[in-house]
Parts: sequence; structure tokens; C-alpha cells
Amino acid sequence: MKRAGSIVVGFAAFAMTAGAAMAADIPVVAPLAPPPPPAPVAAFDWAGPYVGADAGLFFWGAPVHVGLHGGYNIVNGNVLYGVDARASLVGFSSLIEAMVRARAGYLIGERLLVFAAAGVGWPGGPAVGFELGGGAEFALGQSLSLRAEVFQVFLTTGPIYPTFWTVGLTFHPGN
Repeated sequence: MKRAGSIVVGFAAFAMTAGAAMAADIPVVAPLAPPPPPAPVAAFDWAGPYVGADAGLFFWGAPVHVGLHGGYNIVNGNVLYGVDARASLVGFSSLIEAMVRARAGYLIGERLLVFAAAGVGWPGGPAVGFELGGGAEFALGQSLSLRAEVFQVFLTTGPIYPTFWTVGLTFHPGN
């Protein structure tokens, strides 16, 4: 019986060593490398020329106005300054309002611009006007931004115009 026990123990030892030997022959598979990170999105470049279209309302219930705007920005760090021009058709008439103004703003992150603007121009009719306003622009993609602003036109020879509220899209061809 002692011999049978030795055979069983020997067989068990053989089976364990044979299994270990076979396990050593199994190739080791290296873990998969993580996927590469996505390519970074380039920062929006606010510097340079821009053109766009806008539409809006007068605050005091006057008619809709539609127009075109364009200009040139210079950026220094988070500070933006430049010149902006706009021409609008006021209401459903032939009254055209045109302004040229200086614009200064601050970039919050890479995609949001908050700005103030002041300028002079022809608000339709015989008078010269001054304009004061401000707004915000948000970069939607690499070359397009959404612009919202409010401004007030003051005439040198007459009443104050109603407050203008506009929303528009701006194309930045340098991006």
C-alpha cells in the first residue's frame, strides 16, 4: 500500500510539473496600448479681417433692421482692439444707417470675446450721429462666430434713436 501511495504522489508530482512546463510554452501577449489622444483643436484666431451679416430690432417697437458689418482686429494677449464698420437697412424703407467705430474687447478663454464700441456715422437722414454700444462674440468653429450686441445712436441735431439689438454671423477668413 505504501507503494501505491508513492505511485499516486509521484503521478501527482509529474502532472503538476508537466502542466507548469506546458504553461511556460504559452506565448505572453503584451497588453494593448491605449489609443492616441485626439488631435488638439486649434485656438480661434480673432486677429485680422472679418465680414458678416446681422439682423435685429429696435427696443421701442420700431421695425426690423438688417445689415452687413466688417472690420479688422488686432490682438495683444487677451486684449482685442480694432475698427468695425456697419451698414443697415432700417425697417422696410430706404433708410440706411452706416457707422464706423472703434472696438475694444477682452477674450475670455479662446472662444468668447466681450467688447465695447464707439463711433460716428450717418444714422439715416440729414444728421450725423454718435454710437455707443457693446456685445459679445462666440467662436462657433474655426472661422465663424456668433455675434450679439446692443447699441445706442445719439444724433447731434435731434432726438436719440431707439436702442438697437442685433444678432449676426461673422466670417473670419484668416482662420
